[in-house]
Amino acid sequence: MSKINLKKNIIYYIMEVKGIPRHQKENPYKYDEEDLQNKKLAMLTLKQLYPDVPEYYASMVYDLCKNTGEEELEKIKWKVDNVETKHKIPEILEHHGGITVHNEPMLPSPDFPEIENEGKKEEDEPPSLEEIDA
Repeated sequence: MSKINLKKNIIYYIMEVKGIPRHQKENPYKYDEEDLQNKKLAMLTLKQLYPDVPEYYASMVYDLCKNTGEEELEKIKWKVDNVETKHKIPEILEHHGGITVHNEPMLPSPDFPEIENEGKKEEDEPPSLEEIDA
């Protein structure tokens, strides 16, 4: 039996029960020890850079970027920048420089000309990386 002293001087006793394994943290992406250490370091860095972002969301973004291919990430970035959402952007963001994604202003912006839709609908596939670079 072991003692653990937590907040407010409350002491909890933990007893090992034979045949019942201890709870282990979930690891749905099957990270090895090195990957877990890299994630921990990245989470500490993200916490310093973006103190207002909850750790849960930072962890989701880390996992998305770590486990998604470069082309799929480019499609996601393109969709965020160019496809209208059903949610209204708060006026405070529109009047103070707009939203920045990936350190680039969201279209339309006075610095960037509006992109013509060229007859594509929202449900069409986003362009390939070659089309984006052209």
